[in-house]
Amino acid sequence: MLKDVALVTPNVEWAKGEDNQMHPQKGYTYLKEQYHLPDDILNIVLHHEEMYDGSGYMKNLKGESITSGARIISIVDTFYKIRAVSKHSYNGIEANFTRYSLKLDPNFLEMFIQTVKPYLPNTLVELTSGDIAVVTNEIPPNPFQPYVQILRPKKFAAGQILCLSKMFDVNIENLVYYLD
Repeated sequence: MLKDVALVTPNVEWAKGEDNQMHPQKGYTYLKEQYHLPDDILNIVLHHEEMYDGSGYMKNLKGESITSGARIISIVDTFYKIRAVSKHSYNGIEANFTRYSLKLDPNFLEMFIQTVKPYLPNTLVELTSGDIAVVTNEIPPNPFQPYVQILRPKKFAAGQILCLSKMFDVNIENLVYYLD
């Protein structure tokens, strides 16, 4: 939230019609003047909308010229934006994340993918086959395509464990919040 302080605090003044893309600069100035934060923190706020491929905004910085903290924040921010947009189409999470991954620092992105799990164990999911399954604890080759165990069968047998990353015709369709 610190990165977007200029968008949420009533203490930052905006001129009528002023572009929201100025929020990194306004947040940087506000935090520097009001809280005297260290430069390394302020630079994360200033550069958090920059993308590794140079397609971001404020200064169109590219690659290593963006502070490492801002490169990490851009990955986390991208992931959560995609999850919010894709919340009713879960195989859209992987497709959108793959598309945006070209804009992100590949080294930090690899660490992020190995650390953050889009589907936590015990999450109930509906598969494109119509089966209801639960995500297992087993670590998949692709975190966007976890191992699942069939609970309510349509196409597969009850209790069968599937590795979705090895299946070309089955994906996660939706999360299931209630199963009677």
